[in-house]
Amino acid sequence: MDYTPPLTITGWVHISYGQYYLMAHGAGEPEPPTEDGLILSNEADEGSLYIASETQHGKIRLIVRVYDREPSLDSGEWDHIESSEIRAESADIDVIKWGGGSPPGFTGLADSGPGLYEVRVYRRRRLFRPEDVSPEEESDRDVDIEDGMREEHLIEMWLADE
Repeated sequence: MDYTPPLTITGWVHISYGQYYLMAHGAGEPEPPTEDGLILSNEADEGSLYIASETQHGKIRLIVRVYDREPSLDSGEWDHIESSEIRAESADIDVIKWGGGSPPGFTGLADSGPGLYEVRVYRRRRLFRPEDVSPEEESDRDVDIEDGMREEHLIEMWLADE
């Protein structure tokens, strides 16, 4: 049974070098990947995940949904889906861009408090048109959407049963 997540954030994230991170406060930076994959965990630190983008430099659309229990798989047409987990010692898990800093609104994602979070990441390319940009996203003046294919990611998170 699907339900509305308690927290949903949607926006455009600048990607550099085909990567961004999901990191708990106090976690070490993810190591550069030694294998291919959408999500790569840092074996030395449970508090950080490396997320790969097909876009090397530019903007991708990112949707983050934080649930209070495991949701069913998203019914959209996705090219790639992977799962992992991340541990937060506080309620702070953030999306971090390469080089540091979080995109506006993509902070404090451990909505259910500290603990181990299950993470599911989806990736696809889809056609975006200027009219596809919501009023909230229009405030990001750095986004110039022309007709064309753009990469989109969906991150779903929920507190794991430990």
